[in-house]
Amino acid sequence: MLDKNDFKLGSIDQSGSKDVVSLVSTTPCAIGYSGMGYATDDVKMVPVSKVKGEAGVPPTVENAASGAYPIARPLLIYTAGEPTGAVKEYLDWIMSAEGQQIVLEMGYVPVGETGASAEDAAPAGDDAAAEQPAAEGATEGAESSN
Repeated sequence: MLDKNDFKLGSIDQSGSKDVVSLVSTTPCAIGYSGMGYATDDVKMVPVSKVKGEAGVPPTVENAASGAYPIARPLLIYTAGEPTGAVKEYLDWIMSAEGQQIVLEMGYVPVGETGASAEDAAPAGDDAAAEQPAAEGATEGAESSN
């Protein structure tokens, strides 16, 4: 589709999700890809389907948590070994009801929405990880009135 090119000629590479949303919100007919936590009222989050021709599924907390939104993915936090001290306290706070409420308020999917616990999200081994699904999605700018 793109032959040997990484991107379509004329595409604009951005350094992060916030920049993508900002550019899309001010560029008529622009399309971008960003995490749903970066959504603003200035962009439209686009439903996505797994199969061409099927109805798209909107990027919502519920759809990301259930797996219905096809491009949701986990966010991971890694530590070098089992966390201790201040790092453990911080990770415990993130996984607490208070921390997960902030995750929800920021537009992401709390761990509790998936039925996972902190123990489920932190596999044993040399590196521990905390995991939660997050929806990433296509955004599109407002159509030009010109």
